[in-house]
Amino acid sequence: LLGSSMGGAVAQEAALIAPDAVSALVLAAPAGFSGRSRLLASLLSLQRALLSKQKLIDAMTRRLYDRVSTFVYDKESVFLKDVHRQYDAMREREDYPVWIETLLFMAREVLSVDFRRKAGSISVPTLIVWGDKDEVLPPEGADIARNSYGPNLTLKIFADVGHIPFAERPDVFVNLVDGFLSKHG
Repeated sequence: LLGSSMGGAVAQEAALIAPDAVSALVLAAPAGFSGRSRLLASLLSLQRALLSKQKLIDAMTRRLYDRVSTFVYDKESVFLKDVHRQYDAMREREDYPVWIETLLFMAREVLSVDFRRKAGSISVPTLIVWGDKDEVLPPEGADIARNSYGPNLTLKIFADVGHIPFAERPDVFVNLVDGFLSKHG
């Protein structure tokens, strides 16, 4: 099971809930290893309670658009330009407010998850890949994950890579995952 960021928290939870259904985990900068997560979740709830729906959508639109550039270390990457184009198209959709509401709900729930204690109970081989220039979930989370997991963890830190290593170093990422799954498959 592969998960990135919020999806990494979901994948870990799946491995805890249904360990027989997961033979290995591959996680890219997974959520759940930052002490600030619960605070951010509380702030999202507070913002949602205090702002009108339109003000919340406007605030989140600005924040998300600004945050897109933090996903990658290479600010001139074609990937980043493509994400901006796709995000512009998403903002034009009729269901954009629903997407924002769903994203806020997911973010609040995932940020509330703390795997610092639970990770040691994950029994399947786990590969975590983190970029050393991650601005979304700082690479200190990798050290916390290393201390939280047991002997089933393989941790790789990619140099000069941001939050989405599979986009910035796709060939290296795929080769690493392929080798890991071959060894643990």
